[in-house]
Amino acid sequence: MSFRRKPNPNRNHPTFCPYCAGEDLYPNEETDFAWKCHECLRIFDVRFYGQDDPETPPAPAPSTHEALQKSLARFNIGSNFRDPGISPDGPTTTRALNDDTLRRNQALVDKWADTLYDESAENILDWAHEHVSEDLVVTLSMENTVLAELAKDHLPGADLLFLDTGYHFAETLEVADKVEARYPDQKLVRALPVLSRAEQDATYGPNLYLSNPTACCRMRKVEPLAVQLSDYAGWVTGLRRDDGPTRANAPALSLDDTGRLKISPLVTWTLEDTDRYIAEHDLIIHPLTQQGYPSIGCETCTLPVAEGEDPRAGRWAGQNKTECGLHS
Repeated sequence: MSFRRKPNPNRNHPTFCPYCAGEDLYPNEETDFAWKCHECLRIFDVRFYGQDDPETPPAPAPSTHEALQKSLARFNIGSNFRDPGISPDGPTTTRALNDDTLRRNQALVDKWADTLYDESAENILDWAHEHVSEDLVVTLSMENTVLAELAKDHLPGADLLFLDTGYHFAETLEVADKVEARYPDQKLVRALPVLSRAEQDATYGPNLYLSNPTACCRMRKVEPLAVQLSDYAGWVTGLRRDDGPTRANAPALSLDDTGRLKISPLVTWTLEDTDRYIAEHDLIIHPLTQQGYPSIGCETCTLPVAEGEDPRAGRWAGQNKTECGLHS
């Protein structure tokens, strides 16, 4: 298996921890690029912190004060940038549903959630088409296009929604273009964040995905989704229970925090089921899935993983983070 990024045998020893500025660092066995700080016990990927330039000889370890100043400067702490806990000016929330729709959604979940819990994807979408098809949108990450194909056959006419974060791999954007061409009867809605990358850097400081990845995901994924969901009474997701422990008990039918239906027809699928469906239906292939990327998010926060490793191990590698917030 060939990875886009090759391990670098000549990597430098990082000079400080990007989290606590500690200097007591040692290689971590999880990946070729992982280092662990003995002081705060956090693991970080050296490629994400600008400390892995093979052309530059290792720098002597700075004093604790110097390391702290470097860490603060790197992450813009103490600067005049806006607190990332404060959302950008502009639309960031979902309009409330009317009372009739809220009551209908609650009644549907109360009646059908247990019945649909382990149903097939096709049956779940057939149920959705019968009960609420005119009010639904199908979300796509473009990692694969299984939901688009299923929607074509079982939820015809439903809109498709893609969160264009501004940080995607070029290959992901190419898949989105191919989806738009292959499914002309399904309108593809491209949701954009309030701020462009340059505007976000100017407002919150450069590389928010490093200094506060949770805030970056909120501004570029969670809030754009919230705004787009205003036009719908429910959404279809690609959530799978085998994605990880935080999703192990995910229901096929539930309500989100706004009272909208959240329908996850693939909850019982495994990665092997997904691959089989893609092959049987000759679906659009995201090229990076064949280059060591079984789970694909933004380019800045996604790394390839070794064969046999957790498929999501490359997401926010080295960070204390496993979810973007869309499903938490």
